Amino acid sequence: MDVGVVHAVLNKRGGLTGNEFESAIVSEIYKQTKNTALEAQFSFLRTHDGKEVDLLLEFPDFYYAFEIKMADKVTQSDAKHLFGLEEILDKPVKKAFLLSNDVQTKYFDDKTIAVHAAMFLG
Repeated sequence: MDVGVVHAVLNKRGGLTGNEFESAIVSEIYKQTKNTALEAQFSFLRTHDGKEVDLLLEFPDFYYAFEIKMADKVTQSDAKHLFGLEEILDKPVKKAFLLSNDVQTKYFDDKTIAVHAAMFLG
């Protein structure tokens, strides 16, 4: 769960790949959720028609959805898989987050927000 340890063990040099960035963010969300004793189930979504959501946090009455991009600039197009989830999930999505390295916070609708990953994680 620690990308730094993986890099050290593999003697890997350089920055994170997109997959490593995603794993680091999911890992940190997992640790923070467990440390605050939130009762959330972790999963992801991939449909037959190509809709993919990197992380779903399931609570008894709702979901939080996350798309994670390493990009320095994101647009609404990067959040496209976060829209319309209520049509395929069994509970409403309370909030959907696009986490990235973009320093500008962007509101795409009343539920979907793009925010810098480090700001989100605190």
